[in-house]
Amino acid sequence: MVRAETIKHNIPKHRYYELQHMCYQYKDWKKELEDMMPLARSSEAESGSSGIGKPTENLAIKRATLERKCTIIEETAREAGKTYIGGYLIDISDYILQSVTEETFSYHYKEDEIPCGKNKFYECRRKFFYNLSITCC
Repeated sequence: MVRAETIKHNIPKHRYYELQHMCYQYKDWKKELEDMMPLARSSEAESGSSGIGKPTENLAIKRATLERKCTIIEETAREAGKTYIGGYLIDISDYILQSVTEETFSYHYKEDEIPCGKNKFYECRRKFFYNLSITCC
């Protein structure tokens, strides 16, 4: 069942699912980027030169694509995670990022840490998906 958040922010049901599943890949992309560092060095050593060859070029393109995807999610979480409570600006962007990239995340498990109520948290989360929908693909 699709939550009211998709209706409130005019995100079609399947668009919401598309964005949600894209965000679930975030940790895989970060891991892949981390694993690419040794490959960049070894592909240069195997080619026998430090010039840019096809393997290096392909790796650079793949790396740039993954970095861009991660950056879009991180920046959208930063933007959506800044909110006002009682006239004070609070930043819950780390929790927003966690909630959209981890399938098992639940507000209830972290409510003692998150410096806002459940309604405000999910309002920011809805804002994240709305902004991502505008920004992304």
